[in-house]
Amino acid sequence: MREMNWPVAIEEGLKWIQSLGIFTVGTAAITGIIGYLFKTIFAHVLNKQLEDHKTALNKQISENQLAVNKQLEDHKTALTRQIDEHKSELQKLENKHQIIFNKLHENRAETIKVLYSKFVDLENKMINLTKLFQAVGEKSMKEKADEASISYWDFLSFYSVNRIYFNEDVCGLIDKIEKEIRGILVSTGVYELHLIESGPGSNVSPEQTEIWLENWRRIEKDVPKLKRNLEGEFRKLLGVNEG
Repeated sequence: MREMNWPVAIEEGLKWIQSLGIFTVGTAAITGIIGYLFKTIFAHVLNKQLEDHKTALNKQISENQLAVNKQLEDHKTALTRQIDEHKSELQKLENKHQIIFNKLHENRAETIKVLYSKFVDLENKMINLTKLFQAVGEKSMKEKADEASISYWDFLSFYSVNRIYFNEDVCGLIDKIEKEIRGILVSTGVYELHLIESGPGSNVSPEQTEIWLENWRRIEKDVPKLKRNLEGEFRKLLGVNEG
């Protein structure tokens, strides 16, 4: 329905009264009253239209706000779901990393156990080979040298394929120990100490005696120092509390 244009209607009404030719003082008063009534009605209608428009506008704003809130809530829900999914993936990765770390620690612990066992066996055989006094009835120097050599190569072979489990500091210590023992075995062969049937004595040359004493010093003093440092590093790797 088309809305009435009240200003135009009032103006047209006044013109109509004037066209009757009876516009007197009385009619002027009546016209004024009518005009006032028309203006009052117009103001009322205008206010009503404004209120209706305001109500419609507020309704639209509320609907828009509800729509925006719903979109925000949907976005929040989707974002929360994505975050939960990422958390789940991160937890899986963390669990996988922990499993790998635990397995690595387990393998390293086993490697340390075996390597240290081989080292102690080698150390004992080197002590037996280089000791200054050989008792009657003991194995010959050649047998002792052969056993020490076999133990050395067993130790070295195992270490070579497992050194990846250790950092450079630990490898440096083991390399120093290996170098000391290798030097003793080499000098034992070069100076034919393994052919001597007893310890240093009248049948041993001064040069052989000097080398024998040097080998003894290395295995009794130098190697133990390196061994203590190595044990400290192994304890750190194993998480052993020394306090």
